[in-house]
Amino acid sequence: MTLSNKDKSDTALPTSLKKKRDSYLDNAKVILLMFVVMGHLIAVINSSGFADAAYKWIYSFHMPAFVAITGYLSRSYRGDPRQVKALITGVLVPYLVFQFIVRVEPWLFFGEPLHLNFFTPGWSSWFLLALFAWRLLVPVLKHLRYPVLFSVIIVFMSVLYDGISQGLSGARILSYLPFFALGLALTPERLEAFKRIARKPLIRIAALAYLAGAFAVMFIASEWVKSSWFMMSVLSNIDGDLSNSQHLVLRACVLAFTTSMLVAVLALVPQRQLFFTHMGSVTLTMYMLQGVTLMFPRHFIDQWDGWTWPTVILLMIAGVLYTLLLGSRPVQYLTKWLVDPIGTFDWLRRFIFKKEVSVEAAQRPV
Repeated sequence: MTLSNKDKSDTALPTSLKKKRDSYLDNAKVILLMFVVMGHLIAVINSSGFADAAYKWIYSFHMPAFVAITGYLSRSYRGDPRQVKALITGVLVPYLVFQFIVRVEPWLFFGEPLHLNFFTPGWSSWFLLALFAWRLLVPVLKHLRYPVLFSVIIVFMSVLYDGISQGLSGARILSYLPFFALGLALTPERLEAFKRIARKPLIRIAALAYLAGAFAVMFIASEWVKSSWFMMSVLSNIDGDLSNSQHLVLRACVLAFTTSMLVAVLALVPQRQLFFTHMGSVTLTMYMLQGVTLMFPRHFIDQWDGWTWPTVILLMIAGVLYTLLLGSRPVQYLTKWLVDPIGTFDWLRRFIFKKEVSVEAAQRPV
């Protein structure tokens, strides 16, 4: 995730550890962000069974895959002073800025009550707060023998007795933790092995068929498949009539299915450099911008009842184009002050952080 034009997923990597960017990972992040935008646009359409199926299908993999990649790119986080500063400037401060915006926008433009609540993330800003928490957990997870298993156990514990609340995005932080731990446990060697396997035509055909089959099931069984299952939210607000054991089974099934979906999707990601690959370095910036700019089109999308599957597809294509617009250099340049206020305004950095003292000065006798 980025401070300015660097991806926030690579926050605070020491210069000596930085390597050439992986086109595969950058492509994956941009493509997944396209699905994020498409999902946010069609989420408010209630008059189309195709839109409902597409929404459930997208949410079954786009954030789990995005979180897994974030975990992989967080492997170098150790919690040293430079990385902590980057985490504050690149994640926590943008969360406060964009949380303020998403709370004010409905009040300012649509006359809704004003709720300046920074402890319950509004809409898409939850990911920033979750990322902040996951990064802090990296040193803990890296010292565990089985971090993924530990994370799954935590998820199961979090859904007992109506589940953990969504205050400070707690439910989603814990629910997506296994995907973050999965990425964290992935080594470059394992990633290269996965990419070699994914290049095989039969694997790509199988992955495409699996994704198509999943969409067909969600379209046919739309009445029984709930989109709330894939939102990783508070279970008591979703399936409050289920027992603890039923909640555990439901969450286990969701974790297994979403993992299979993310594997299929990542197997289809192009591995060569494409015209949008360079945007992979600014995906968190793009994520933040879409969260505060899609509120207006969503309002009008919700008002129209004439949606059919062709118009829904056109809307999804528009979402792809809008994602590319957000990643363009002009948009990134014009919004730098908003997504990275500390990096833009030096006085703000001096106000927040202590003045750094060189090692020589610190060792100089008084």
